[in-house]
Amino acid sequence: MQDSLLLEYNYNPEKRKQIEQFLTNIYKEQNDLEAIAFLEVLKIGIGIDQRSFEELEKFVNEVGVKYREFPNVQARAYRTIGYHYFIGLNNYEKAFDVYLKLEKLLRLYDDKVITNYADYCGEIFTAFYKFKDYKSAIKIGEIGLVNASNKWYIYKFCEWWCNRHGRLRVSGIILTDHQLCSLSR
Repeated sequence: MQDSLLLEYNYNPEKRKQIEQFLTNIYKEQNDLEAIAFLEVLKIGIGIDQRSFEELEKFVNEVGVKYREFPNVQARAYRTIGYHYFIGLNNYEKAFDVYLKLEKLLRLYDDKVITNYADYCGEIFTAFYKFKDYKSAIKIGEIGLVNASNKWYIYKFCEWWCNRHGRLRVSGIILTDHQLCSLSR
């Protein structure tokens, strides 16, 4: 449910009040703290580029404690802030700080607890790739691939990488395009 609400909330601004009311009602009727936590993360994501650096840092520091009981919400929060740092601000140091917290969370829980598991792995994969840490990229890519419901995305990325570079050196071993792409099959 969270995934579909996230899409509606992000891409249909006219439905935001309705979604906020829906989540608030779930909280009131069922005392569902996860619904309110999820709503907080949704709201942080909207207008994130207008938020101060201090506000974002405070939020990142609170995520681990505030949402400890809700690893799916934690993951979504880390992803939201990490993506903003990486793509929006090009602050790669801060992005990696957050992505490493997300990666740790992904290693603790599986895709039954954290939805969008493979997508989160894919984002971390892309960050490692950008900075030529191919060994780490492959490691997190393999984890994501196992959990991917649609292996096309990561396979296409590996295929693109192979076509561009032909081979990859990992710990002194040269992987050919065939070996690298076979990771995604």
